[in-house]
Amino acid sequence: MKKPAADKRLLLILNPHAGMMRAARQMAKLVDIFQKAGYRVTVYLTEGPGDGTAAARRWGKEYDRVVCVGGDGTLNEVMRGLLESGARAELGYLPAGSTNDFANSVGLKADLLKAARDAAGGEVVPIDAGRFNGRIFAYVAAFGAFTEVSYRT
Repeated sequence: MKKPAADKRLLLILNPHAGMMRAARQMAKLVDIFQKAGYRVTVYLTEGPGDGTAAARRWGKEYDRVVCVGGDGTLNEVMRGLLESGARAELGYLPAGSTNDFANSVGLKADLLKAARDAAGGEVVPIDAGRFNGRIFAYVAAFGAFTEVSYRT
């Protein structure tokens, strides 16, 4: 059963350092888009590696939708936290990193405000996740002698 607009809750997990702080400069506009779509928005700013996972794991169950803003690493962290927690929240992704390889491969909009409008009311599409050595990942996992090659490239 769909909740009435006033009851929709959204957790916005934003990496303020992603993509040369591009998302941080747009934060007020992003929040406004989600509020106008009927969400009560809570913003969580990450401070370092693992914060997205911890936030999604801790609070994901309390929200209908969790939207992460950052690069591929932020997406991976937030998805991992949601899956580890067992949360049923829908996951939105606003690509704000330097490369945004995942977003480019699935055709997400590069314009943050357009991507936010899609995440606020667009179609929900399933994506795959994997588990490697007990760790959940989205999109890519690497191991062995050439692990660093993709990061350097």
